Amino acid sequence: MYTQLKNYKGKEVSRFASPYEQQMAEKPISVRLSAEIDEKVRSLPNRTEWLREAIAEKLEREQNNNCA
Repeated sequence: MYTQLKNYKGKEVSRFASPYEQQMAEKPISVRLSAEIDEKVRSLPNRTEWLREAIAEKLEREQNNNCA
């Protein structure tokens, strides 16, 4: 079956392949945000990737603070 390849961050991926190097969780997490934060996050051009990076950065910071 032919699938169109798309370029994602310099990688060619098909619609059936994940562009991420790490395996994604089976279930998504959802959270409610204040109206002000929600408006700002929804205005981001790539909010899903931004949220993933923000969560990862926070987890790393907290882990580094607990190890100090």
